[in-house]
Amino acid sequence: MNIAEYRRNALQVALDPSHRLHLLPRLPCHAHKILDVGCHAGHILEALRLPDDCEAFGCDINAEAVELAHQYLPKSKFLLGQAEALPYANASFDFVFARGVILATNIPRALIELNRVLVMGGKLWLSLHRWADCRFILQGTWDAHPPELSSWAHTHW
Repeated sequence: MNIAEYRRNALQVALDPSHRLHLLPRLPCHAHKILDVGCHAGHILEALRLPDDCEAFGCDINAEAVELAHQYLPKSKFLLGQAEALPYANASFDFVFARGVILATNIPRALIELNRVLVMGGKLWLSLHRWADCRFILQGTWDAHPPELSSWAHTHW
């Protein structure tokens, strides 16, 4: 599946609250400058149907996805960037979210960066993949995880 097809399918899910994979952040009422970390092609920002007074930003490591996001959401600002080194100034956003990407990062470093770009009192929203997806992502390095997590997971699969 190419990036445009993925975007189309993911947007369809994001717009359908009855879909089992539907998951959108709830925008705080005070949020006027928001950042989607791991935005891919901008489909979550589009699905949020942001108010006109809201400035939307996104960053992702995939250049092709960022270019597609620019095409679909020309009023939003998209940059190439990693969660561990966000290309934004300190205290830039009052709402930051990262939907399903945190496991693919250096988590402690990413959390420091997410906090750095938030204004004082800003809100952070994170989500994880479904457990089956996490299991697939971690499959090759399972022995590197703490024993208590490994033993819990092995008994719950």
